[in-house]
Amino acid sequence: MICNHLSFEIVSLIQPGAVATPIWGKNTGENAQFLSLSEEEQSLYKHVYAGAKENVEKLVQTAAGPESTSQAMVHAITAKTPKTRYVVATVFGAPAILLSWICWLLPDRVLDILFGGAM
Repeated sequence: MICNHLSFEIVSLIQPGAVATPIWGKNTGENAQFLSLSEEEQSLYKHVYAGAKENVEKLVQTAAGPESTSQAMVHAITAKTPKTRYVVATVFGAPAILLSWICWLLPDRVLDILFGGAM
């Protein structure tokens, strides 16, 4: 993985899960990019957008605050021996490190079945 090779160049990698920031507004609400599509395109993809919007709203409700990522950055910069990888924040309320381990353990095909509707 490119991240593993970057760890030789960079002190630490910070891998956040869902963090509550304004960026999520690009997927939901008035600023949703979906709304910039033509009426014809919106009618073709409205079922996809509805599912994605629902998942994003659930994700944002359980997202960790920006301080979770900030704490990892401060530790990576100030620690005498920083970690090579910080997996922080949450994904649908579960710690992101848990999802990271699940993704490491399970084959891609199983992950596609488990998370296919959520991603």
